[in-house]
This record gives sequence, structure tokens and C-alpha cells, in this order.
Amino acid sequence: MFIQIYDVETGNIIDAHNTSFSFPELEGVKLDPNEIKKPDSEVIAEAIKKTIIKLRTNPQKKIKNESIEESLVNQPIYEKDKFQIAKSDAKASEDVFKLLQENEVITASRTKESLMDVPASIMVITEQDFKNRGYMNLEDVFRDVPGFDFIGLGGADPVNLYQRGYRTPYTSRTLLMIDWILQNDLWAQVATIDKTYPISNIKRIEIIYGPASAVYGPNAFQGIINIITKTSQDNGARTFGGKTSFMYGTGPLWTTDGTVHSQIGDLGVVISARTSQGLDANENVKGKGLHSPFYIRNPQFWGPVLYYGDKGKAYGTFQDTVHDWGTILSITYKTLKVGVNFNNKNEGLVDSIQVTRLSPTRYGVNVFSMCRLKIH
Repeated sequence: MFIQIYDVETGNIIDAHNTSFSFPELEGVKLDPNEIKKPDSEVIAEAIKKTIIKLRTNPQKKIKNESIEESLVNQPIYEKDKFQIAKSDAKASEDVFKLLQENEVITASRTKESLMDVPASIMVITEQDFKNRGYMNLEDVFRDVPGFDFIGLGGADPVNLYQRGYRTPYTSRTLLMIDWILQNDLWAQVATIDKTYPISNIKRIEIIYGPASAVYGPNAFQGIINIITKTSQDNGARTFGGKTSFMYGTGPLWTTDGTVHSQIGDLGVVISARTSQGLDANENVKGKGLHSPFYIRNPQFWGPVLYYGDKGKAYGTFQDTVHDWGTILSITYKTLKVGVNFNNKNEGLVDSIQVTRLSPTRYGVNVFSMCRLKIH
């Protein structure tokens, strides 16, 4: 028995199901017909009950592509009598399954497998997602994706991320990796998400939700963020090429992000870099609390130091200076890939006294595929 539910306004099928009590595996076996046959009244009653449940659980008349595919399109009855199915919706369902089958991920188990076979909760942020969602830096990604609590702090450690609602003073229960090489601080295990990472050469970001210590050892309690960069072949395997982007905003603050790549035979080189310079004043903080004129311009608090300044900037004013840069260099030869990651953060507040926090420059040497090494 085949049942199709359709929208009377559009005439398109929005849901379907079928009920069958045949037993092809018993073909040729002599049994009493009463043992393998149900009364028609029972079959109809069960089908009606299931139909009512489907109607009640779909008040918005959403098209259930999976049910239509399984219960109608893939059945012999569909070959005989074509039913009116919205072409765009049917194609969208096919595209979703095709995407799950074709997209390969590696982070979940350290082996290539399709999204449908991954033994973990995972989300993949592709290069196209960066364009579609308008991500301008790595912070924007985690402001948007589900499953993360995002706290913007500013300064040298600008972001705290929390997965699964478990909060710590820093992001120390999630592992951050670039091309499977850990980026967490070796001493405190803190993962730093900031704007120094070039996004022009990101191929995809694989995010694992949930514990992964069985594969990656301690501190992968909440999940894993793996930033996978492009090789020169991913960029088109040209002899030489590149791309760049420029952003400018109030502050004033300007950012440049670009990539240069070259491929000669089996040898490929990719250099991506990003720099942000200027002021990044937080309007939610400016003029409020300890940053209000009552505190930062009051000589009763600061005494004669208030009448001095630094580099032409008078004390007693609110400023958030930014001098950040980062670069990632990767060299590939056949299956070997060697990468180096440099970044430097210089951010801080200039109030009635000069407070500038300078984070140390981080150097990493990443060797993987044939062997792995990191010097921090």
C-alpha cells in the first residue's frame, strides 16, 4: 500500500510512505497463507494511523525529500505512474546525499572517509562557506557556527571559545590544529583563536564535537578544530599565481590578506599572509565603566602622569591599538608537506596610563605526511 500526501495549493507531493507485508525471502517455502497474511482492515488501519502522525508532525507542509525518495521514487509504482514532485526539492535532496558521500574528512579518525561514514559529530566549513557567509577572519567563523559559546575579550588573547557549555578561563579543552599539527600552547594548553591566521588559503575547517582523546590524546575533551590549508595544486597547479583582499573600516583599521603559490613539477610552494594595522575601538566599552571620562581624565586618580603621553598620543583617551600579522609557508613534494607558521599579536588599550600587551611571537615548524615535528 502506497500513500502520498500532497499540498492542495501547489499540487506537489510533500510526504509519502508505503506499507508492505510481503516476505520475498520466504519465496518457494510452503507455509499456511494465514501465517504470512494480515487482514486488509489491519493493514489499512495501520497505514491511516501512520498518515495521521505524519500530518500532525508537519503543520508547515515542509517537503520530506527523504521519505519521498525512499517510499515513492525508488519504488516500482513510480516507474509506472509519475507523480508530481517539485523538481528543485527532489534535486536538493539528491545534492545533500551527494555532498555527504563526496566530501572527505580526515580529522575524526586520522583516515580519509566520507561525511556519511564519520564516527563522530562533525561540521566542515568549506572555502565556499567563507564566501557565502561573509567570514572576514577566523573569529567570524566561530561567532556563527553552532555548538560554541563565543566570548570576545579583545587584547592579546581576544577570544574564549567553549564547546558543550563547559567553561574554563581559557580555551584549553579544545585542540586547535593547522594541517593536523597542534597549535595549543605547550605549557598551558590554551588554543588561541585570533585574526592573525590568513584565511585566503584555507581549504576547509573540520570541527569535531565531543571528546576525541582516544585519537588525539589529552586535552581533546570538548572537541577539535583542524584548519586545513591548500597546497599549490589545490590552488590550480599553476607555475605562478596568487590572490589578495583588502578591508578597511572605522577606527581606522585596515587588513590585507593574500596568498602566492607556485608549482614546478612535483615541488609546490604556498605563502599566505595577513596583517591588521590601526585602531580597533570597541564601541560597547568606549566611554563606559573604567573607560569613562570620569576615571581616565581625572587627575585625582592619576596625578601628574596624566599630563604626559606616548608616541604623540595623550593619556586620558581611549584607544585600542592593533599591530597584528601572521603568515603560513608550506612546501610540498609529492606526498611530503612541510609548513611553518609565524604570527605576532600587538594589541592593547591606551587609557590614562599606557597599557600595551605584547604577546610573544610564536614560531612553529610543521612536518607531516612522512614524519611530524614541532618546535615551539
